[in-house]
Amino acid sequence: MTQRPSLHSAWENALPDDECGNGFHRGELLKAERGKTRKRLERAVTVAGSIPEDSLLFSENAKDVDWDKQDNHERWEQMIEQALDLTEHIAPITAKNWHLHAHLRRSAQMARAITEKLNAEKIVHLNPYEMEVRGLFHDFGRLIGQQAYLRTEYEGDAALNRMSLERFVVDTVRVGRRFRPLEHLSDIEKIVTLADMTGGVDFKGGLSSIMPFEEKIKKHEETRNTLESYIRYNRKVSEEKRIPVFPSEIAGLLWMERGDKDRYTKLYRMLERKMRMAWNVDIRAIREEILENEKAGLSTPMIRIQKALKEKGANS
Repeated sequence: MTQRPSLHSAWENALPDDECGNGFHRGELLKAERGKTRKRLERAVTVAGSIPEDSLLFSENAKDVDWDKQDNHERWEQMIEQALDLTEHIAPITAKNWHLHAHLRRSAQMARAITEKLNAEKIVHLNPYEMEVRGLFHDFGRLIGQQAYLRTEYEGDAALNRMSLERFVVDTVRVGRRFRPLEHLSDIEKIVTLADMTGGVDFKGGLSSIMPFEEKIKKHEETRNTLESYIRYNRKVSEEKRIPVFPSEIAGLLWMERGDKDRYTKLYRMLERKMRMAWNVDIRAIREEILENEKAGLSTPMIRIQKALKEKGANS
């Protein structure tokens, strides 16, 4: 797996001058970002204390439990429930964030379904339960805070490591990062990246909808444009009115070259074609099957979102 640049170097390289482009002094921003990151991680780790000590989420418990033995399936399914509980404890489901929970859950179901298909074809031999949790945790940083680009990745990875859930950290290929050739991705990276790309939720269509890949690209574009607008705004207003844009977000923005959108689209097409032609796995068919199960009320993760939203509405 390719080594990421360190969080420290990403911060430092994001601010080449004493006064950075968004109007804040370098030292002040670095101190502010580290402080906010520390507080978010402390809260997340505290919440992680609710995970039962014998949970298979912890590597030391999982190493001796075979996933492909029928007698152990109940324990592995229990692990997935505990992972869902953790995401809801860190970021309770609300009308503002339900789409994030839905995206993570649909990505998780995609990752598991793809893995099961590949296992059946004897292409890989991967634990589908672990792959489901990897799909669920691939954007873990977004549960901790509404940051962007590198900040999301580093906070999520740091939180999982501090919770002793480091085995679920996977190097997914995002728009905000430089791309590696398809042949350099591990099987786990390919599956989780494709699950992320195809697990989007259409905001306008509601819970039982799938965001087209082109719409997902557009959302990434909007995020970048928002950050750029903050930086332009900060150059025009007085110090007390400026909006903090953190160093790791600036670093991600600088790395997001205009050509990355095309490379991201190309990677998706290559992954989808490889799955279909080389591995006999139809991604579109898997998506439709998952959506049909959701509509039929057979998707427990999505039912949990619906239940939470109903309870919130009743109490509001």
